[in-house]
Amino acid sequence: MHIDLRDLSLCKHLKIVSSIFIVWINILCGYSGNELYFSKIGIEEGLSQLSVMTIFQDELGNMWFGTREGLNIYDGNTIKILQPKGKPENSLSGNLIKEISGDSQGSVFIHTQNGIDQYDLTSGTITHLITVQINAMNYGNNRLWYAKDNKIFVIDSKQTGFFCEIDHQAQITAILPVSGNRLLVGTIASGVFSIDQNKNVKRVLPGCSRVASIFEDSEKNAWISTWENGLYKITANNTIVNYRQNLKDPSKGLSSDFVRTVCEDDNGNIWIGTKQGLNKLDKASSLFYHYSPEINDDKSLSNESVWSLYKDNHGNLWIGTYFGGVNYFNPKSDSFTFHNLTSGSFANRPFPIISQIIPYEANTTFLCTEGDGLILYNTENKTYSEIPALKNDNIKTAWLDRDNNLLFLGLHLGGLCILDIKNKGLKRYSHIRADLDQSNIVRRILPWRDKYLIATYNGLYLFDKEKETFSVFSEDLHQHVTFFVDIIIDKQSNLWVASRGVFKYNIQTKEIRQFFHDPYDDRSLSNINATKLYIDSKDRLWIATSGGGVNLYNYDSMDFLRFTSQNTSLKNDYVSNIAESPLGYLYLTTTRGLSYINPENNEVINVVSNDGITLNSLFNGGIAIKPDGEIYVAGMNGMVSFYEQEILEDLKPVDLYFANLWVNNREVTPNDHTGLLKETLPFTHRLKFNHRQSILKFEFSSDNITALDKYHYQYRVKGMSNEWVTLREGLHEINLMNLDAGNFLLELKAVTLNSKATAGSTSIAFRVTPPFYRSALAYILYLLGGVSLIWLYVRYIKNKIRLESSLEYEKKEKEHIEEVNQSKIRFFTNISHEFRTPLTLISSQVDMLLQQKKLQPSIIKRIESISRNTALLTSLINELLDFRKIDNEKLAIKAGEYNIVPFLYEIYTSFEEYADAQKIDFSFHTTDDAILLWYDQSQMQKVFFNLISNAFKYTPKGGRITLSITQDNKRVRISVKDSGIGIASENRDKIFDQFYQIVTGEDSVNILPGTGLGLALTKGILDAHHAEITLESEVNKGSNFEVMLLKGSAHFAENEKNVLENRDDISIQEIKNYLPGTSHDRELLHPDKKTGKQESKNRILIVEDNEELLHVLHHVFDPLYHVITATDGEEGLAKTIENQPDIVLSDLMMPHMSGSEMCLKIKTNFAVCHIPVVLLTAQTAVESNIESLKLGADDYITKPFDVSVLLARCNNLVNGRKLLQERFAKSTDVGTYSIASNDMDRNFLEKANKVIEDNIANPDFGINEFSKEMNLGRTSLFNKIKGITGQTPNEFILTIKMKRATFLLINNPELNISDITYRLGFNSPKYFSKCFKDQFGLTPSDYKSLHIQD
Repeated sequence: MHIDLRDLSLCKHLKIVSSIFIVWINILCGYSGNELYFSKIGIEEGLSQLSVMTIFQDELGNMWFGTREGLNIYDGNTIKILQPKGKPENSLSGNLIKEISGDSQGSVFIHTQNGIDQYDLTSGTITHLITVQINAMNYGNNRLWYAKDNKIFVIDSKQTGFFCEIDHQAQITAILPVSGNRLLVGTIASGVFSIDQNKNVKRVLPGCSRVASIFEDSEKNAWISTWENGLYKITANNTIVNYRQNLKDPSKGLSSDFVRTVCEDDNGNIWIGTKQGLNKLDKASSLFYHYSPEINDDKSLSNESVWSLYKDNHGNLWIGTYFGGVNYFNPKSDSFTFHNLTSGSFANRPFPIISQIIPYEANTTFLCTEGDGLILYNTENKTYSEIPALKNDNIKTAWLDRDNNLLFLGLHLGGLCILDIKNKGLKRYSHIRADLDQSNIVRRILPWRDKYLIATYNGLYLFDKEKETFSVFSEDLHQHVTFFVDIIIDKQSNLWVASRGVFKYNIQTKEIRQFFHDPYDDRSLSNINATKLYIDSKDRLWIATSGGGVNLYNYDSMDFLRFTSQNTSLKNDYVSNIAESPLGYLYLTTTRGLSYINPENNEVINVVSNDGITLNSLFNGGIAIKPDGEIYVAGMNGMVSFYEQEILEDLKPVDLYFANLWVNNREVTPNDHTGLLKETLPFTHRLKFNHRQSILKFEFSSDNITALDKYHYQYRVKGMSNEWVTLREGLHEINLMNLDAGNFLLELKAVTLNSKATAGSTSIAFRVTPPFYRSALAYILYLLGGVSLIWLYVRYIKNKIRLESSLEYEKKEKEHIEEVNQSKIRFFTNISHEFRTPLTLISSQVDMLLQQKKLQPSIIKRIESISRNTALLTSLINELLDFRKIDNEKLAIKAGEYNIVPFLYEIYTSFEEYADAQKIDFSFHTTDDAILLWYDQSQMQKVFFNLISNAFKYTPKGGRITLSITQDNKRVRISVKDSGIGIASENRDKIFDQFYQIVTGEDSVNILPGTGLGLALTKGILDAHHAEITLESEVNKGSNFEVMLLKGSAHFAENEKNVLENRDDISIQEIKNYLPGTSHDRELLHPDKKTGKQESKNRILIVEDNEELLHVLHHVFDPLYHVITATDGEEGLAKTIENQPDIVLSDLMMPHMSGSEMCLKIKTNFAVCHIPVVLLTAQTAVESNIESLKLGADDYITKPFDVSVLLARCNNLVNGRKLLQERFAKSTDVGTYSIASNDMDRNFLEKANKVIEDNIANPDFGINEFSKEMNLGRTSLFNKIKGITGQTPNEFILTIKMKRATFLLINNPELNISDITYRLGFNSPKYFSKCFKDQFGLTPSDYKSLHIQD
């Protein structure tokens, strides 16, 4: 669509008219060239009040602002407010601050409505110098001058008091020491006076109105500000010039005749503060420039009424206004120019969002806006005009074709628009693709060959300007990406696409590569939302992202180098635009401002305006760089231009100082409770902290407080580290925490942004003292204490050696006794095991002799004596071994809850017969029939057998022994009391010692000597039960042993408890092992020889390395068994496999192969694992017996053994197995599982049973088929089946079939005998019936009838 823009001519005429209007406004209001941009300090920044009456800078660089509500001290970071307090000490005398002066030696003088106060910078204290109202005050010529009425006073080191007076009618309002040791004094209506050092008074300016202030410039000209007569200049040769308001030519006059203050800048220009704005008298042109507040311009003066002016030591001008707070700027620094478009149609509208800036001619720039169309801007006079036909268009991108003077515009939902700049023609292509609205959102226009690439939100199109047609650029690319944000083409013919990710499309090869963000790969794209593509002068590809900073693509490795706020000083990661300057710096626009990348080191530097001009968010804002280095940047609230070289120049050096100290989050002031500061921190050179003051904060500033943020700051703490630490931007404090004790030096330096040169530095030394326990005094005390301890230790050692020497003999004697006792125990223990085998031989021979029926009574009596003493010897051996366990703390207790009364009564009855024989009165007494206690029966039996047997041993005939039981709530007391010979008092404490025996006389009771271990064993068992035993005895009157047992089970550990089902179970051994004289029960070892035949004997294999014991065992078993012998484990194993005995009897300890090893091999050998094994052992410990059973032994017998017991237990094993086999053959209730004694046999029988069941209907299934299915030879199968079941394989098959027949007869009554016959593999029902009757004693029919009736 073609539009004739004839109205563009009208715009040109309007531009001329607007220029004439601006000139006319300048004539009325004064010349306003040299625009200034003011930074401001107001209530929000901490100012106490907006009326700033006076301004001053101290030697540190702090700015002092005097207001109607107190004094404000500004250090560039914070504002400290001083106001009158309730108490006059260290407080201002008034809140209205009229004037501030200083002596540059640490004193600041403050003129209030109530007098003069002196502030000491070093101590931070306030002193009241003058306590009466005065008219004026100033400091100069090393003196403080003040005036009251028409009198002048002075304060200095030489004199204090009255100086002189002027005209008696005069009222002094201003005073200023000037060159030539003179004073200039201004009055209300009497003019201006000059007073020399000789106090000569001369009127130099008569008849002017009230003098507001006096100022002397660098050329010694005096400037007199008056309320009504404007400004006077009195030159050095006393020429007077009066400047007034000039309404006809404002550039030649003041904006108001009400002048309050004057100041000179570093360029020699005079700045005048009036009631109607700020004026500048240009030194070169002698023209006035006027500055006043402007509507909607936050960079203009905040208030037109100027009260005070001050130039600081870095050339900054500070302006105090009546109701606008403080304004400041630097007249020499005009690097940044602000363009706010307020002089035209945007005066009453928000500033437009400028999406792209296109410099056109020298002073003409196109501004593409989002929603406000296209603006033609004059950068010189800051005027602009709009293109009416594009007034409300949202322009996203533009391309300037300088050769053809065409401006291509990409619109949001408006497609493509082409502006002919010369001919003023406009063509619109509103619908790039009619069926897709997203294709009408154009984000990038790029010329390609003789056509144009149009990137949209729905595809990339090729525009043919001649044909005015659009076509899809690449169908291949369109299949991968349709959402285009930006495009660019590199020298390798790669088309790069910014989208949701980045795509590389090679125009020649059609190859497409995609790049996305991978959170686990820091070399991938930093963010998926790419916003801008840029190729710099070095052909490097840069990719801006929304949220991921900037990425530099590496063509070689095909990955990215990230520049983000995390790894650089970039303020924000939302980057919308990239542009390269002529110097090669890459500028980035972000949400938080403007940054640039140094091409030499890839360092990111943030741009800070020297004039304090900051734009709001630059995101989506345009940026343009002219060839001469002028940069234009647009933000949300305006546009700024500057020359690159000016911002790259380093700033002037500054004086740094530490301003404030905070300890543990509380500010420290001089002479406060901490005692850290005697003077303020800037004047303090060394500090001392204690260990509790662990959180330190040092705030710092400089003498150029307006440039604090224009440096990088680094610090280091010598004594802790020599590394410099860079503070983040905007942070003007150093935080230190938890420092170790020691001496430190805190160093701070300011570094310029570009050259990294040091622009200023400062330092402060401090010491951290250790806690008292780490102080020098503490170490001295530690040393003294250590010496004292060493002395005490030496003294102790001497005493100890002396004591040890005196006790050495006694100690050696005790050690000797203990060694002898241990030797006895070891000897008895070792020999006891050796005694068991010969004792077994003796006991066996005695038992065999006692079975003889034709022995004479006298011989039997002697043999019984031998048997009795053999039993006694066995008891002593067992007692010795038990004591050895106690001595080694290995006595195992298995306590259960039993009724102690029947237990003790059973022991009592065991001694009744013996008591009758000895004619001793033996009685039993108890208070209750049932008393439950936790104890180990086997061990407790030994205790009371020992106590009672000792009572019988030492009680003569006719004596008395009593066993009594009593109880209370916690304990049970058991007393064994006798009327025997008693125990002497000197022996009572030794009665429970090892090997101790009471020596008796010849007339004492006839007793057998003991080992001296019985009572020691008793004491050990009771200790294991946590019980006590006491003794009361008197010689020839008897003894009383009392045992006290605790009730309950809490005193036993869990592994010492044995919970039983029947508390009344009592197990008492025979008494014969404890007392002599008991009779031997004679039993026949062997049945009548006529009861059995030789050929029906079972076979037994006896394995014993002791030939004599082997001979005895052969003799014992020969009447009942066919005996096979072997002398060691190897021979025994071989004969077991060869002879397949019915039982194996073996000693445990043998050479070559032990009995336990042989037992294990038997039980793991398939051919013989069914044979029972009995082990003979000399070890009595329960653990040893359990270990034998774990090896697979079917039983164990302890040496020495009772021959009858040995025969009985072996017979039980053999006969029990045969009975079980017979029950298996004859009963239907016994299965194959029950006759196997181990898992190997059970598995074998289960397999055999399954084979038979699988072939049960096969009449030809016999021993051959059976052995084949079992994978065994006929002989092996025969031996195995016979050994386990007692049946041949054929008998075993028949038994399984008969058991199956009983099942079918009961559970399948519908089957007749013939059916069952053939199902079980029988060919004849008659033969089946015969076999069934032989097996169960009934015919099948009778069996079926009997069980079905049941």
